[in-house]
Amino acid sequence: MSNQQKINIRRKVRAELNLLTDEQKKSQSADVFLQLENYTEFRNAKTILLFWSLPDEVCSHDFIEKWHTEKQILLPVVVDNDLILRKYNGICSIAKGAFNILEPIGDDFTDFEDIDLAIIPGVAFTAKGARTGRGKGFYDRFLPKISATKIGICFAEQIVDDIPCEVWDVKMDKVIFPNKNKRNKMKKAIVVGATSGIGKEVAKELLRKGWKIGIAGRRLQLLEEFQRENSNVEIQQIDITTDEATANLQQLIDKLGGMDLYFNASGIGFQNVDLKIETEVKTAQTNVVGFTKMVDFAFNYFKNNGGGHIAVISSIAGTKGLGVAPAYSATKRYQNIYIDSLEQLAYLQKLNISFTDIRPGFVDTNLLNDGEKYPMLMQPTDVAKSIVRAIEKKKRRKVIDTRYAIMTFFWKLIPNWIWKRLPIVTHQKC
Repeated sequence: MSNQQKINIRRKVRAELNLLTDEQKKSQSADVFLQLENYTEFRNAKTILLFWSLPDEVCSHDFIEKWHTEKQILLPVVVDNDLILRKYNGICSIAKGAFNILEPIGDDFTDFEDIDLAIIPGVAFTAKGARTGRGKGFYDRFLPKISATKIGICFAEQIVDDIPCEVWDVKMDKVIFPNKNKRNKMKKAIVVGATSGIGKEVAKELLRKGWKIGIAGRRLQLLEEFQRENSNVEIQQIDITTDEATANLQQLIDKLGGMDLYFNASGIGFQNVDLKIETEVKTAQTNVVGFTKMVDFAFNYFKNNGGGHIAVISSIAGTKGLGVAPAYSATKRYQNIYIDSLEQLAYLQKLNISFTDIRPGFVDTNLLNDGEKYPMLMQPTDVAKSIVRAIEKKKRRKVIDTRYAIMTFFWKLIPNWIWKRLPIVTHQKC
């Protein structure tokens, strides 16, 4: 009877897993491994048994790649009716084996007493540690050979109330899975530079997508108007060039009850063929100094709170230096490189922080309100939808739109000796 109960459990769980999207699996997997990294057993472990995940399992690939240079990672290999272990030495050290599963190649690992921690998959678990696998018994035959702490990991949909256990079923010491209540909470985004233009439209689109948002900008009246017109909105007056900017950002985070996404749309730009120094300095003060303060604060917040997502509006102007707008071009290039650098820093520090660099072309906002006609002008509402889609997909870089993506691709190919000779039509503002 217990065997039929397990079959029924597997059937029910698999049906629920089939309803999960790839993005949901990715999100839950990140949650699981973030919890795992906070366990003392993991931090102290030198040798860890893991598994190369299948599509219906918590995705372990990135996690293994992240840690295999600092900890000895072992992966199981199916040989006849048993599991043997081999060391993972990078993506080139695995190949398809039994059941078409990727498995490590190389020498067998037999020093089982050296294993400090075993991370085990399964079809279903109970919160108290009962487990059922696919019914082949591979792990139940192998796990009694090791004394390491055994932690089961799974999606929230794989947690069931009860699993009938036989004498040979090995119980987990702990089971890690996403908290459903936590996952169902409304996501929280802070948009800085939301009083007009792209920032305002992105805030509206996030609300439409079900986010709770905090908006910030210099003009308090416009923030208050936005709040009156929309629910699930907190506001805070912030000028990113002031000394109190980051303290004000913290106040907004507190009002919102946390932050999952920091979106920076605050910036200025001018054409300045006369090189008026006050214009160049003002541009650098906002697009470099203010930008750096705010993004660094968001980075450290996410570092101390389990991760998050930083998205920024830069520009296609960072692709090549535009002689009519030297400071604007240079500061946008600075933003591109700075986000690249923070991404590497997050990887080195093993932080769960994602980055999106949004590079739009000409958008019909107040920034271009100079009475001139601009080519390939885009509407802010359309741009905002593209931005939010890029954020949801966690795109690393996004040039908006396709026409500008093609254009900037060819810009990069133009030698400097030709680029400097290109005629640029100047207007008053950029």
